[in-house]
Amino acid sequence: MNDPKFYDKEKPTWCPGCGDYGVLMALKKAASELNLDPANTVLVTGIGCSSKMSSYFYSYGLHGIHGRALALATGVKLANPQLTVIAAGGDGDGYAIGMEHFMHTAKRNIDITYVIMDNQIYGLTKGQFSPTSNEGFVTNTSPFGNIETPVNGRTVNHDFTDKQKAFEVLVNEQKFPLGLIYKEENKKTYETQALKHPDKPMALQKYKAPKEYASLLDIFV
Repeated sequence: MNDPKFYDKEKPTWCPGCGDYGVLMALKKAASELNLDPANTVLVTGIGCSSKMSSYFYSYGLHGIHGRALALATGVKLANPQLTVIAAGGDGDGYAIGMEHFMHTAKRNIDITYVIMDNQIYGLTKGQFSPTSNEGFVTNTSPFGNIETPVNGRTVNHDFTDKQKAFEVLVNEQKFPLGLIYKEENKKTYETQALKHPDKPMALQKYKAPKEYASLLDIFV
């Protein structure tokens, strides 16, 4: 098993006392327990303070655009299903512009791990209220208090049957400081259904194009 410090990369530049430090340390400990190989691990992040994590964790990293971490992570997993793919971001990145990707990724049951750091505010852009901010929360963009009902990401789940069990795992094993972990054992993952040969990278798979596409392939490929 690797030491968690094995996954150190650049020195984080988050503000002193930021909770993202704890999440990064938890990720390193989890990677250590699982003995993840950095050469076969990809951390995909969106935009925001927490999304800088891909620069601080020793693996392949992809720092994408706002709200698109799960779309990119899906592409990585489909391109090479043998990789361990992790996506990470904040509540604004995941529950605002990225909410549609969040819902459909859960529905598709793609074999990736998604870490959301929910601090109920847009931290990088200096303190606007976020989708998870409580009603009445005073920020730069809600000086008289937030009037919107907060989003509860734990209810956006494609399978409610295992929600209680997931919560019990979270409380009893105490392996993660925040979040909800669930897994549907009897449902096939998306990549095993979408790919002709899910046991090897898409780039190494050969597909025979329909005859009507042959002329186009001759022009563009």
